[in-house]
Amino acid sequence: MLRSRLPPPASSAARALLVLALILGLILIARAVTGGQDEDTASNAEPSLRVTTMVISLQEGLKVDRRYPAIIRAEQTAELGFEVAGRVSMVAVEIGDQVRKGAVIARLQADRLRAASNEARAQVAEAKALLDQYEAELARQTQLRSRDATSGRAVDDAHANVLTGRARLKSAQASLDLAAADLRDTVLRAPFSGLVIERQASVGDLAQAQTPIVTMIESGSLEARASLPVDVARALRPGSSVNLFVDDLVFSGRVKSVLPTVSDAAQSATIIVSIPQNASISEGKAAEIAIEQSVSGEGIWVPVTALVSDLKGLFAIQVVEEREAGWVVRRVPVEVLYSSSDRAYVSGSFKGQAEVIAGGSHRVLPGQVVETKRVAGRSVEPTP
Repeated sequence: MLRSRLPPPASSAARALLVLALILGLILIARAVTGGQDEDTASNAEPSLRVTTMVISLQEGLKVDRRYPAIIRAEQTAELGFEVAGRVSMVAVEIGDQVRKGAVIARLQADRLRAASNEARAQVAEAKALLDQYEAELARQTQLRSRDATSGRAVDDAHANVLTGRARLKSAQASLDLAAADLRDTVLRAPFSGLVIERQASVGDLAQAQTPIVTMIESGSLEARASLPVDVARALRPGSSVNLFVDDLVFSGRVKSVLPTVSDAAQSATIIVSIPQNASISEGKAAEIAIEQSVSGEGIWVPVTALVSDLKGLFAIQVVEEREAGWVVRRVPVEVLYSSSDRAYVSGSFKGQAEVIAGGSHRVLPGQVVETKRVAGRSVEPTP
């Protein structure tokens, strides 16, 4: 008969104690590990984000310079051509030449016109001689009539001949004047001192009447032309001072005129600004005209970096307010009234002053507690 062997009671109790000891040891180790992790987590907790702020005071409106594109033009530009047709016999200038007022620009062959002038002069002489004859006959008939030696009709006929002779002489003189004018028009002269910028004809070309031969611009007299919104242009008065920006140079100009016409497409009006004669600017140069304008409404100047997108697709800024938990972020919707390259003038629900987040605004959210680094003494006015 088989018999089962049971372990001794003492050895079973020992094994139970050993298992319990192992379990307790594992629990202690687990607590030690988790306790260490909690301490590491506590020690590595991120501090509050630091943002740069500046205290900005509310102001009542502002005056700013708005810039509008302009183009530099000569006050006088002329396309010079002959009043009569003919063959070009001489062109005295080249592109880039400086010419004085009255200088000869070009000539036409004048043989035919000179002959026409001589013929007209001969007709004048003939008309004078005939008039002298008529006047002498009138004097003779008048004397005869005083002695009743001729009829009154003969005197009337003589007087009519004198009137006809005078009209014929006047017509001949007009023909001579026209021929002389045509002859003078074979010489093209500069109407003002200036610069030749185009030459459209050469010697031997057949020039048509009133066809440009050269194009000139007046020396030293420049003006700027700009298209402005109608309300801005109409607010200007002739003589008003404006600043003109050309590259890195600034010139002072005066409003010469405001054209009364309005562009249908752009709804703009053109102003003309006179430029000092000593200004070293080239004709055709691009420029900008600065017009001082008032922007109404209370607001504050903020850096462009302080602007964030609002939920409604508009703009907002973020300010910090001191509460029990510390400095808390609050978002304020704003309207941008004016902006430059690095500043913006905005209106919103401000009272007196606002501590605006100028740097790091995109990293924080409304209601978040932050650390602040206030920037003191920084100008918040716009840079030109």
